[in-house]
Formats: sequence, structure tokens, C-alpha cells
Amino acid sequence: MTKLIIRTIQTPTGPKVMLCDEQGAALPMQRETVVTCGIEQIDTITVTFAIDGDRITLEPSA
Repeated sequence: MTKLIIRTIQTPTGPKVMLCDEQGAALPMQRETVVTCGIEQIDTITVTFAIDGDRITLEPSA
């Protein structure tokens, strides 16, 4: 199983969160990340990807 890393990066508009692979490279086509932290809950992240047909594609199931 591939390990994924959540990184915080600094941008001109402030810190941003992105999902990265094991080597620290950002996963392609990320458009939005939402981190939810609750009291006495497991933190979660929701990542929205753009489907460009090249780096992110939809394929029919087998």
C-alpha cells in the first residue's frame, strides 16, 4: 500500500494543505483540500481532484 503524506506549504495567500506521495511529490490536479478536526474525533481530509483526461482519468470498471 502506498503511504500518503499531508503537507502544509506556504503560498503568497497563506498556508495551504496538499496531499503528497511517499517521496513528498504533490499528487496531480488537486483543486481543494478540506481538513476537519473535531474534539474526540479522528481528523479527516477531503481532497477534490480535477479530471483532465490525462493525469486523472475515469475508466470503466472491469
